[in-house]
Amino acid sequence: MVNRWCISSPLWGEFFRADEEDEEERQASEEAQYARTLSLAELYSINRDFIGWMTVGNTIDYPVVRGADNSKYINTTFTGGNNTAGSIFMDYRNSNGFDEQVCIIYGHHTRDGSMFSPLARYLDPAYLQGNPNISITTKDGVKLNYKVFAATLTDAWDIAYTVGVSESASATEVFPNVPESASRFLMLSTCTRSGDEDERIIVFAAAS
Repeated sequence: MVNRWCISSPLWGEFFRADEEDEEERQASEEAQYARTLSLAELYSINRDFIGWMTVGNTIDYPVVRGADNSKYINTTFTGGNNTAGSIFMDYRNSNGFDEQVCIIYGHHTRDGSMFSPLARYLDPAYLQGNPNISITTKDGVKLNYKVFAATLTDAWDIAYTVGVSESASATEVFPNVPESASRFLMLSTCTRSGDEDERIIVFAAAS
């Protein structure tokens, strides 16, 4: 079984040439541009795993899916194609979707800066302060708003990954700088391109 938090592929390194990676990312970008022209109903008709559309600041703008496990969408695009850029996907254990107290969402850190690559910018406090807004429209048309309140460079074994999917920790105990009135959260996760396959960037946001 693939590590449920790992958004790296063995193809990222010496086994995958940069030009091939660039081509796959170009194809994934074209697909994303096409998806942005579709209605929620059309998106759901293409992929029944579609659960909503996410916009993070001015840099991340993608459909979100949830599969039967955390392996499917690592190398599968929204329309079902095999592509190392994968999809933006929610942890399969968040069975209630965006109604969960904590939703964990994963995406690749790509060479071309697409998918969840911009999350690295949130490690800069000034960027976080100036770009806190996350908006989600669920497949049913419900609009949700979140504010980013923290970001951290960590690893795949961080206890934060258990929050909302086990009873071993709560957000107020584990997440950094939790706003006093916060009760529902997003946790956005991506790998880095440092060469350390266990290294992760996590961005934390609270419903507003």
